[in-house]
Amino acid sequence: MLQLYRLETNYRSSPEILMLANASISHNTRQFQKNLQAVRPSHNFPPALIPARDSEQQASFVAARVLELRDEGVPLSEMAVLYRSHFHAMELQLELTRRGIPYEVRSGVRFFEQAHIKDVSSYLRLIVNPRDEIAWKRVLKLIPKVGNATAAKVWERLACSDEPLALVKSEDLAKSLPKGAAAGWSEFADLIGRMTAPENVNSPSRQIEMILERGYNEYLQANYENAETREEDLRQLANFASRFETTEGFLSELALINTERFSAPGGTVAEDVMMGGDEDEKLTLSSVHQAKGLEWRVVL
Repeated sequence: MLQLYRLETNYRSSPEILMLANASISHNTRQFQKNLQAVRPSHNFPPALIPARDSEQQASFVAARVLELRDEGVPLSEMAVLYRSHFHAMELQLELTRRGIPYEVRSGVRFFEQAHIKDVSSYLRLIVNPRDEIAWKRVLKLIPKVGNATAAKVWERLACSDEPLALVKSEDLAKSLPKGAAAGWSEFADLIGRMTAPENVNSPSRQIEMILERGYNEYLQANYENAETREEDLRQLANFASRFETTEGFLSELALINTERFSAPGGTVAEDVMMGGDEDEKLTLSSVHQAKGLEWRVVL
């Protein structure tokens, strides 16, 4: 006989937070009935639910609220933003960078600094700028049987060409590669051709989907234990990219992540950029699974 034990006692959250959790759980259509109960006393600080139109507006609100709290005397080091998965913080990381709010990612490397994000963005970079040596060498080494030496030789040919992207499709360049790289190169050349087709050349979302579907998904499966998570990151990146009219515009937005301060037009610092404070004072971004929730005074 199956015995059901309900784990309903919560030792971390306040009664106000659990009231909200219970109200949310009650809408689940498929569940074992439960009523979470708190051990901790009431703090008389009910959680605030802020409706947002989309993830971009949500990120703007969170960043603005962080600045308000700091003005009220709460150090950045005593604030945190919690989320379920890496990609949920994508827009927020961009917004924090725009506003000059320093942050650290507790649950791992920053979203845009992950290897699979850099790989895919490198494909887009070489489409926008065929003279981008770093992007070319990164992408070339993703092709099976192409190592550092071969990538360097291919780049030398591409760098001397008037049209590097056109050279990729040439049989002459393909013949100069090791025999084992022939199949991978053929797929790569076909992918470049599709990405630069008139109907796709300015669609970063479609380009990311193509990269995944024409080889990179297999690369993830072969090289990472968490391939499914990384694939989901890239699907969400493609979804984020769909709001941009050009691939160049999308890459320009990503470039903000490497900028320490955002200046308003004319070289003046925008009013909502945070100034001053300790150099090591940073807002914490973390997945829920990496946090207890009791480490900070304020959690967003």
